[in-house]
Amino acid sequence: MTMLNVSILLGTMVIPMPDPRNYEAALQLIESFRVTTFTAVPTMFVGMMKVLEQRRFDLTSLRVCTSGAAPLPIEVKKRWEEMTGVRIAEGYGLSEASPVTHANPLYGLNKDGSIGIPYPDTIAVVVDDEGNKS
Repeated sequence: MTMLNVSILLGTMVIPMPDPRNYEAALQLIESFRVTTFTAVPTMFVGMMKVLEQRRFDLTSLRVCTSGAAPLPIEVKKRWEEMTGVRIAEGYGLSEASPVTHANPLYGLNKDGSIGIPYPDTIAVVVDDEGNKS
């Protein structure tokens, strides 16, 4: 949903995938349509890397990848970035927060294992296990 809203705002093309578990098809779409921004869940990045180990795709059009819906393992992030040369910016959100609340910046500091900084107009508070503010 997040990418759909951003794409509408920017007037860019969205390429829907009927089966996101078809990793080879995803890579073919990136190559064929010269996709510049790609959003996926961590398991999709893992599956696509397995395909990339077997077959080469031209992913040079990619500028930015974003990950959400589940924590992105640092190993997956580093390996994807090594294999493709494209950074993954991880985000965090909640359905009831419509949906993203935090994200690593696309450019600049992108700390591994971090959900990043709050989106504009988002109030974030760090608390300990007892609910005390730190």
